[in-house]
Formats: sequence, C-alpha cells, structure tokens
Amino acid sequence: MHWKKMALPFLLAYVVVLLLLLLVPTFIHRREFDAAFLAWYRNPTVQNEAALNREKQQNRIERRSIAAVLAFVIVFAGGSGYWAIRRRAKSSPRT
Repeated sequence: MHWKKMALPFLLAYVVVLLLLLLVPTFIHRREFDAAFLAWYRNPTVQNEAALNREKQQNRIERRSIAAVLAFVIVFAGGSGYWAIRRRAKSSPRT
C-alpha cells in the first residue's frame, strides 16, 4: 500500500524535473548530423534538406530520451536520499 501513496508525488516530481531538463539548452554533436548539414550547405536540394530534417529529428529524440533518463535518476536519487535521512532521523534517539 505504501507505493500507492508515494506514486503521485514521485510522478509529479518526475514531470517537474523532466520539464526543467527539457528547458535546459543542450548540444548533441553527431557526425551524421554534421555530414547532413554540410551536404545541405554545399548543395541545398530537397533530398539534402530531407536528410538534414531527419537528423534534426534524431537529435530531438536523443535529447528527450537523455532528459527522461536523467530525470528518473535525479528523482530516484533524491527520493532515496530523502528516505534515508528521514529514516535515520526517526531511528536516532533524541537527546
């Protein structure tokens, strides 16, 4: 029953951290994107533009997946630390 009680705060914390991570500007350097950009820059055709857009989409997907994993790690580590501190405070005798 305890996990049902903690599911909503965990989910809310995850969503907040994920949104904050998505707002942080990032730079993903990939060779495929560089090659597509150079091909489009040297010869701006429809095919090169499509390849560039495909690589941009791949960068977006990669950025979102990295942010999702980082958000989970941050929330899990924060929750574990909070739980450990709270448990220690309850178990230590007060003087």
